[in-house]
Amino acid sequence: MKSFVTVYLTFTALACFAQNGSQVGQTIVLQNFQDARKYALGPGNLIEGSPYYEDVFFLSKVEGIDKVFLSKYNIALDQFEFKEDEEVYILPKKPVYKTVILPKSKFVLLDYTSENILKNGYLIELFKSDNVSLYKKLRIKTTEIQEAKAYEKASPARYVKISPEYYIQIKENGIVNFPKNKKELLSLFSVSNEKIEDYLKKNKTSFKSDDDLIKLTSFLAEL
Repeated sequence: MKSFVTVYLTFTALACFAQNGSQVGQTIVLQNFQDARKYALGPGNLIEGSPYYEDVFFLSKVEGIDKVFLSKYNIALDQFEFKEDEEVYILPKKPVYKTVILPKSKFVLLDYTSENILKNGYLIELFKSDNVSLYKKLRIKTTEIQEAKAYEKASPARYVKISPEYYIQIKENGIVNFPKNKKELLSLFSVSNEKIEDYLKKNKTSFKSDDDLIKLTSFLAEL
């Protein structure tokens, strides 16, 4: 079984790569970018707050391109934005560019099923093995514009980060919602109920914690 290894070592190499001025790679087709905050709700509707995973650009590596980029992930639009020569571009959502590695996260463009609806988007890979893999989907919502009322001021639309969703893939099956509780988990792995119940009892696992779910998925991969 091969679990996902932290990407810090990768970025040590990337930093050297960038410092040596060796950024000679393939040409990437990028689209001109317009301010996501201003246009997400249409022209003229400025949204307060940030739609980004992190507001700063980080060194990143895109699978299939021999070049280091400065990038950041826009949760609201589910897209990566790249900065080069003071211009900002959007990374095309194509299989050839499916993996983007940031200093602390690995994003993968994948098909997944959320509440019985097939979707395609970027998921953070938290754990990966031959048997079981774990992913996280970052989420954000946009509040509506509130008109002024008696004794109340008008308030603009705002980006608000909400709890992420977790997804699981068992062997070659599709990526689906991670069970939300013990009952759902036991129904998914019915042949190992006793072992799973014993694990959950001993570890007091939270189904909303990255660390707990990574440890649980690692355990499930060995069943």
